[in-house]
Amino acid sequence: MAAAESSGAGIELFRGLSASQIAPFRPLGRPVRLTRGSSLFRMGDDALTLYVVRSGRIAFTMPIDVQGTSQDALVDEKGPGSLVGWSALAPPHRYTLSAHALEDSELSSFLGVELRAQIVLDPAAGVVVLLNLVELLGHRAQQTQAMWLRELQRTLDTRLG
Repeated sequence: MAAAESSGAGIELFRGLSASQIAPFRPLGRPVRLTRGSSLFRMGDDALTLYVVRSGRIAFTMPIDVQGTSQDALVDEKGPGSLVGWSALAPPHRYTLSAHALEDSELSSFLGVELRAQIVLDPAAGVVVLLNLVELLGHRAQQTQAMWLRELQRTLDTRLG
């Protein structure tokens, strides 16, 4: 991991941890390189691995039906420091969206089972990590609600207009 990553600076999941608290997490990270367009995971896959984007951009999509044809709709994009694949930490451990590289990207991969074990070994650091995860989940819930409300509004406008 880069020097900034070793202190937790700029990484959503490790924000607020001291250098000594993040040190045991460092060896768990393994480098992953994706070329533009490469798939990282598909919605519904078993979520075994969590990723931190080191460079590049990752797109999140979900399939939608458009006039009888399934198409991937862009839901979000993430860049350096962002957490990708949080489902590896949260039961039922299934990816809730698909992810692919928008450009050549470098990530650090973490096996969910190893992260969960480290969280248990250091409860003080684990609380910080899990609170960061809860914050990310809260943002995702707000984003999902906003998308759902926009779609509901469009449906009502179409039916009533």
